[in-house]
Amino acid sequence: MTNYYVSKSGNNSNDGLSLSTAWGTPSFAALQVSAGDTILLNGDTWLNENIIFSKSGAESQPITMKAYSGTPVLDGVDRTNQSNTGIKISSQSYIIIDGLTITNYFQGVYIRESDHINLNNLNVYNILYIGIYFIDVVYSSLKNSDIHDTGWNSVSVQSNINPTHNITIQNNTIHDNPGTSGGAGHALIDLFNYGAIESVADIDILGNTLYNAIYSALFEHGGTILEMFRINIRDNIIYNTKELRVSYLTDSIVKDNYLHDILTYGILSVTPSGNIAYSNNKIVNTAYSQTDIIMSNTAVQTFLQNDISLYKLRNGSANIIDPLNNEFSIRSVNDCKIHLYYTHNTLFSANGANDVVFSSTNSEYSTIGDELVLITTYPMTARPTTGLAYISIDKFDLALNINQILIELTINATNGDNITFTVNELKPGSSYLIKKDGVDLTSINTGSSNNITFSNSIWSTSNKITIEEQSAQSTFSISIECNQPEAAVVVDGNQIQLGSVSIKSANLIEQILESYSKK
Repeated sequence: MTNYYVSKSGNNSNDGLSLSTAWGTPSFAALQVSAGDTILLNGDTWLNENIIFSKSGAESQPITMKAYSGTPVLDGVDRTNQSNTGIKISSQSYIIIDGLTITNYFQGVYIRESDHINLNNLNVYNILYIGIYFIDVVYSSLKNSDIHDTGWNSVSVQSNINPTHNITIQNNTIHDNPGTSGGAGHALIDLFNYGAIESVADIDILGNTLYNAIYSALFEHGGTILEMFRINIRDNIIYNTKELRVSYLTDSIVKDNYLHDILTYGILSVTPSGNIAYSNNKIVNTAYSQTDIIMSNTAVQTFLQNDISLYKLRNGSANIIDPLNNEFSIRSVNDCKIHLYYTHNTLFSANGANDVVFSSTNSEYSTIGDELVLITTYPMTARPTTGLAYISIDKFDLALNINQILIELTINATNGDNITFTVNELKPGSSYLIKKDGVDLTSINTGSSNNITFSNSIWSTSNKITIEEQSAQSTFSISIECNQPEAAVVVDGNQIQLGSVSIKSANLIEQILESYSKK
């Protein structure tokens, strides 16, 4: 377990054990070290270096190459030479590369048939082909790095002969493809399966910022077998690229991603993907007719708590659960089926062919054949005790004046069971009158909250419920008697003292003084 120093002012005939006796080139150092050794690179720039590691580290004794002072730079000079690779690791294990800049190569870092290779804090740019290339690699990672201006893929994860699995791509900034590199451009992150079933699996793409690409932020494809398993795409920020492509994935997660200013669709899911869970993704400002997600998929897709303005399904079926935005559209074509439901009985309207249904557990809508349906939610819930209720929203406007109808609902319950309503976003300290078929049902004051709750269990075939504001604030009066008023009255600005009672309300003072002067 030895530290070896490398400086441009050093010499490969030295022992490398100190900065004053440093080796001269990183490529020489990589051929000398063994398990547990660390190569410390001075902050110099080396030209035409091609680093190849000849030995492996061990789990408790990895081989490490990292910056010692400043930022070491590997400059390949000629990007057009296809054999010109900055760092190559083949058939090795437990190697760490940390804190280097790699530029002007055909390929930046090439890793093949290796395991436990960890790349940290790299700056890789102006690469003609691929910036970081994992092929037939397992249990390896790319973290906290800046990969940009690459001519093909910025980062490639590929299975060729052997499986590629347990790869983590986390907290990186990956951008500008092709940028200034002069290449044709491809994906910022590319997953490719040449191999057998589950040859590409257990890939974590977490917390990256992906932007400025003429093609996809993430692209999955392959040879004769395309399917990939357990791909985890979470907490990424993506903008000014084509779609986040989610294709050929099974048992995978797409969660907590923010996409904006996308050049095509927001998310594109292509057959034969299956068992993908989408959760808490936000997509805004997409170019293709504002289509945030398009699914051409025979499997069931599940969307939980996403902020997406348009879901378009071309094949199969989809479940949309508790969407976050107040207004959005769902579109099913080719007799596909989209099933929308809220687990907390959110009140919503749908202008489709089917009825909105509110049950004791959720509220839901299902498309019938080819439909484009606008969904609008309201700050209100309706919860039947049992059975089902059909509720049509005829009017909903909380900004109207006092004594105007704010809310009007037409309700048809299946068996007369009790339905409890909660209306939010009302004015605190205001009174609201609820009527049923024009007859007063109850009057409720919001008090210090902004909501009211009421219920009713008597229903005919169809009933109309209306809610109107009665007053914006409570009113009160005060009556004071004083046996010796001439001795008890003291007036000081907006305060009046009547015996032991003190009043500081200016409008009431005027009324009291006027009444007092008449006595």
